[in-house]
Amino acid sequence: MEIYSVDNAHTITCVLSEVYSKVTVMWTTAELDPLTNIEQGEHSDTTQTSKLELSTDQIKALKAANDQDPAHVITCKITVGSTSTDYTATQTVNIYTPGNFIY
Repeated sequence: MEIYSVDNAHTITCVLSEVYSKVTVMWTTAELDPLTNIEQGEHSDTTQTSKLELSTDQIKALKAANDQDPAHVITCKITVGSTSTDYTATQTVNIYTPGNFIY
């Protein structure tokens, strides 16, 4: 997924399957923690969809955290079961600044 450091807010979606009741979804990234603007989402049958809205300031902070590498891995995680098992899904978001050439 490509976004630009001058973008307005940007929404990332995480779809988790085989979830039998609504759970809390945590979002993390190595460069920016904690992540806020999380919508826990709707639960339907065995699927829960959570959304993370990255604000303009968060996009700029991610870009500034590692200006040499546009790739930022964002993880959504749930913890379920009697043994507290973690399940995760990741997305790589590339953040570019318009006018800067990538070689």
